[in-house]
Amino acid sequence: MLGKYQPGDVVSIEDAIDLGCLIARHSESEDKVGPGISYFVVDRAPEQYPGKCFWAVRKDGVKIDFAIKHCLVKCPADDVIATQVELPMG
Repeated sequence: MLGKYQPGDVVSIEDAIDLGCLIARHSESEDKVGPGISYFVVDRAPEQYPGKCFWAVRKDGVKIDFAIKHCLVKCPADDVIATQVELPMG
């Protein structure tokens, strides 16, 4: 999914739905999601990592990176529906 976007691109609604479900599984999901997510973008990865990555732009304006690999590890969120992530439908 990451490969179809360039740095600065806003992620499509269809892909954002998938990312919303994934980020809810992240080991630091409460910090990543915060008060909710407005949208996702692709941008350069933090300095210590090469390439690009997904970033969540939270409702409070904070832009925070996350790695999908951290979302694919079994966690307690497996038993909970990702209700914390609200995405605009449009």
